[in-house]
Amino acid sequence: MWNNKYLVQLILIFSTLSFTLAQTQKWTLEWDPNPESDMLRYEVYRGTSPSPTGKLADVDHPTTTYEDNDIEKGVLYYYRLKAVNTAYQASEFSDQISAAIPKITNFPSSVQLDAGSELTFNLDDYVDDPDHADDLLTWQASGNTDLQVQINQSTRVLTITAPTGWDGSEIIDLSATDPDGFFDTFSMQVHAGNVISTSPPEIVSLNQIEFAEDGTRQIDLNDHVNDNDTPKSNLFWYTGSSAKVQVVINHNTNIAVFTAEENWNGTEKIWFFVKDPEENKDSVEVTVVVTAVNDAPVFSALPSINLSSTTSATLNLSKYVTDVDHDVSLMTWAYSGNQNVNVDISPQGIASFSVDQSWQGNEKFDLFVQDPAGAQDTAGITIYRQNQAEAPVISGLDDVTLLEDTELQIELNDYVSDPN
Repeated sequence: MWNNKYLVQLILIFSTLSFTLAQTQKWTLEWDPNPESDMLRYEVYRGTSPSPTGKLADVDHPTTTYEDNDIEKGVLYYYRLKAVNTAYQASEFSDQISAAIPKITNFPSSVQLDAGSELTFNLDDYVDDPDHADDLLTWQASGNTDLQVQINQSTRVLTITAPTGWDGSEIIDLSATDPDGFFDTFSMQVHAGNVISTSPPEIVSLNQIEFAEDGTRQIDLNDHVNDNDTPKSNLFWYTGSSAKVQVVINHNTNIAVFTAEENWNGTEKIWFFVKDPEENKDSVEVTVVVTAVNDAPVFSALPSINLSSTTSATLNLSKYVTDVDHDVSLMTWAYSGNQNVNVDISPQGIASFSVDQSWQGNEKFDLFVQDPAGAQDTAGITIYRQNQAEAPVISGLDDVTLLEDTELQIELNDYVSDPN
């Protein structure tokens, strides 16, 4: 039976974005490698109920990690694996693991209290974590300067106190973290005092943002808003949704950071909103342009070519090249470093290798692939030829049958002969 016992050590490692107070956005699966010599790939299965059967991805051996960046907070995900060999035989499922990211819900984005008074929130009422009890979550608060903010970790009660005589507004950032290190964050604006804003904020000069593919762009939103009676630090910014572009706003500084999906370029439109403590608002639709950057083709490892029983062979190089920006049919090919091996590569990437009948030995040289924009990659290849008359000969080694969970020893020396 195809070996399955090496797949049981499936673990989950979380990975977060580098932005301040960013929520957990993705996690990474890791597993022990299957040591069989004919391993081809691993199949990753995911679902929202136990024993998932929906295949999420194929991972080529010897890679033993997979990053899942399509996860939703407050949802419990189950994972398990199969190993597949070069004969396309699949193992049984591995043991499953599960994980979830806590989700902060129904928290008010803005609250008002009188100077010298306090507000309390039972945090258990504002979080959902499918795989941990509320008392296992750790809450933290930050961002306050004049407001007093306390969290009782035993009761999970948040208390916000405004100083006597204080008129103002502050942003408080809350985070809920589970024992696995997965966390969610939420920002709440707290107003105190009797100052009433009558003039709405006005967004200015925020029409188009441009940055390069696989890059980032950072802007100070305070440079793009006017408000006659509210300090810019007391304004609250937020955005609408976007399919390809992500915007993370630091509510303490009003700095917005733009990123896009890996290798994606194009145009997206995103709504930006700003409001003052009295809910006076303005909005604008911003065009985000991600300009294309050419990615070089990638040459994967090439197999060695055995010319021991012949003097020529071919290899389809296009099967070993990927390019996120160009079709492989548009590649050009080259080689260098060969001495005894004759090489010819067709425009379609079919490489022909030939040697003289009298040559024996091995020779390694380089093959090159270049895309239409001039970016290229290199892979080494080895051509070898040996005297078949002097090669060892295997004979009499028939198919082997054994029962599951048993082993059988074979003395291989009994099945081989060598003239030398």
